[in-house]
Amino acid sequence: MTSDFFTTLSEPKQRFQSLELAATVSYDPAALGRALSRAGASNDKAARGTIRLYGETGSGSGDAWVRYRWRVWWAPPTLWRDELTWSNGESTVIIVRNEVAVAYVSMQRTLYTSEPIAATAQDRVLPPDGMKLPTIAERVSEFPLTRPLPKSEWEVTTLAQEWHMGRVTRRLRARRRAAAPPAADPQQSGYWPGVDEYECVVDDALQVLLSVTGLDDGVPVATISADDVRIDTPISPETFTFAPPRGTLISHVVNEKTTRA
Repeated sequence: MTSDFFTTLSEPKQRFQSLELAATVSYDPAALGRALSRAGASNDKAARGTIRLYGETGSGSGDAWVRYRWRVWWAPPTLWRDELTWSNGESTVIIVRNEVAVAYVSMQRTLYTSEPIAATAQDRVLPPDGMKLPTIAERVSEFPLTRPLPKSEWEVTTLAQEWHMGRVTRRLRARRRAAAPPAADPQQSGYWPGVDEYECVVDDALQVLLSVTGLDDGVPVATISADDVRIDTPISPETFTFAPPRGTLISHVVNEKTTRA
């Protein structure tokens, strides 16, 4: 293994030319809701103004777990796409390429784009106040499997080395340090706000996680697990374009600055 994912990240282009990853996300709404409440996540200012999607919080009841799919296509340094698909068929697509970002939210039947649109377009709508579209670096940090926990806030212990999906990996246990100050941004500090213990499987050669499970009093409350990982497989340029369905509303979002990863 070439490096430690939780210590020093190398440039993605030094690890791979392209990454395709399909994952299943699942969580217990009641248990995760209790953790979210403890963290005061309902008032998390970081959750406003930027598209941040971690699941249908508040849905479901009892011990019924909510599940959805999250796929990523990444050709560093300039091309990114991720797509979330809910069990009811609704989806969200986010694409960032060069200086352009677009996001399609099927539940709103709206395409948000940084590209200029015709002022006379009948399907034009204003974006929500304060909304911004993400950069590639922001999407990489918002996708749990490509984001390490900050070591200043977490104590990470290796439990074992093992094979996972045909790759050499480490199984880790991460616990929030007792002396760590409250996180300014819970979604950047951990994978689910309010969850202070995780078990992870990390591929250090790729510097990605292959699974993350959030624990509350030792009981799993949420998990994201890779089902398929493809490295250096050519990705069609059409993957990083999006043609919205007929009747989609178009919203022009102006970012102060859009930068490359």
